[in-house]
Amino acid sequence: MDFRFNFDPSTLIDETLLITVKGMAGVFVVLGVIILAIYLLNKFAADKKEKQTK
Repeated sequence: MDFRFNFDPSTLIDETLLITVKGMAGVFVVLGVIILAIYLLNKFAADKKEKQTK
C-alpha cells in the first residue's frame, strides 16, 4: 500500500468545509434534543412533586 499525502486547496471548501459544517450541525442538533429532553423531564417531574405536597 502506498499512502501519499496530497494537499489540494480546491477540495478545502468543496468537501472538507462541507463535512465540517454537517458535523457541527449534527452536534448542535443532538445537544438541542438532549436539552429539550431534560427540560421536559424536569417539567413533568415538577408537576408530580407539586401534586404530592398539596
